[in-house]
Amino acid sequence: MKKKILLAAAVAAALSLTPALPRRAEAITYSYSTTTTPSVTVAPIAQPKSAWSYYNYSWSGSGHPAFGTAPDTAYFWLYTDTTGAPGNMSLGMILDTPGDLSGGVFKMSISGVPSGVTVYSDDPGELTSTSADFRWWPCCTDGGVISGLGNQTWTITITPGDFMGITNFAFVSPDGMGGYTKAALPHLEGNSLIITASSSVPEPSTLLLLGGGLIGLAAARRKAA
Repeated sequence: MKKKILLAAAVAAALSLTPALPRRAEAITYSYSTTTTPSVTVAPIAQPKSAWSYYNYSWSGSGHPAFGTAPDTAYFWLYTDTTGAPGNMSLGMILDTPGDLSGGVFKMSISGVPSGVTVYSDDPGELTSTSADFRWWPCCTDGGVISGLGNQTWTITITPGDFMGITNFAFVSPDGMGGYTKAALPHLEGNSLIITASSSVPEPSTLLLLGGGLIGLAAARRKAA
């Protein structure tokens, strides 16, 4: 009877420490894929400014993100403002480059965006959390940012509709050396871009380690008794 009381006391002691012990926050892993290509893990671009400031929209009617633009190309990226709260995540997109002779149109449907986001676009109303209808002149770019995705899990699917003036697609991420990687995507006509924030498995907490130690100590004493 004494042995059982000792073991129960050890377990109770471990559980009683639960509120006082720090817990490891769940880590969020980001990735992208398409309907026809496998998932690729990606890091967000991280800068000490807002996502819209990084997009760098100017009076000229064009965005100027630090990684640049390219003719007839659609770039997508994830972005986090390092001055904000952890997980202050945004999704950005920019189409074409200033001075390209073609201009263009790009329509898309968007699903899976969490509630409470803030949307910015080159031209008001072109981009929402559920759709986009971009139309731009040869002088300019088009695009926008969906901010406030938060430190949570989600899966956002972008499915292009009618478009012209865009023939290349790429996902931009930091290369770890101060520059950028522009990973080519397959042509998105009849295809979808899927961007995912998933929860990784947390490491064992301090509580489990301490609790296991106390239970082991109780078992050792039981054998010695």
